[in-house]
Amino acid sequence: MEEKKESVEQDMSKWLEEEQKKMDEHSTEDFLPALKIPSGTPITIDVDFSKPFGEWESEGKFKALIPVSIEDGTGKSERFTFWLNKRNPLYKEIIQKGRTGQTKFSFVKTGSQSDTKFIILK
Repeated sequence: MEEKKESVEQDMSKWLEEEQKKMDEHSTEDFLPALKIPSGTPITIDVDFSKPFGEWESEGKFKALIPVSIEDGTGKSERFTFWLNKRNPLYKEIIQKGRTGQTKFSFVKTGSQSDTKFIILK
């Protein structure tokens, strides 16, 4: 019984040590606020393709964490993270057009949560 307790404690210690390493690795990253897009409002984003997008996974769903900036109308821009499901057609379009050098994308969001759709404005 004592051996099992030690084994559990060692497993827990190892897991916590690995988690601490991950936290230390990410402690210097630039965490940007999530982009909140009002439904029905046209928006134009400027995607930062300078490094690979981050990724988040939960329950088999993968989201790309896309660094973007949005001009506020005064010539200044704010930076955000655009959380986008990789199965969304907008993600495919961003990747394809990004390969051609396009960084600005305009679209309108409709719906919410699992019913979210993006209509691309040309």
